Amino acid sequence: MDIYPNRLIQQKSRGSLVPGEFPDDLYIYAYNIESSMLDAGSKPNEDYRRLDIFKLAMQMFTAEFREKTKQCIIDGEARPFEIDIPVR
Repeated sequence: MDIYPNRLIQQKSRGSLVPGEFPDDLYIYAYNIESSMLDAGSKPNEDYRRLDIFKLAMQMFTAEFREKTKQCIIDGEARPFEIDIPVR
């Protein structure tokens, strides 16, 4: 059970996540970002919205992913990484 019942990104079971798959990796980043925000005292829908979390998650994901592989996995297939999102 989650200690933050009002969180925007709900907890998934670990068995339902596939590491290396873009949607699941992005979800993990978003969940962890929201956990940190809640730990710091932020209030959902007041201090941040779901889109804010996913924008931050995408920036973190792309920065780390570029360093690790220079490719992304989409539907189980490695493809060149072509998204260019400026990290500020």
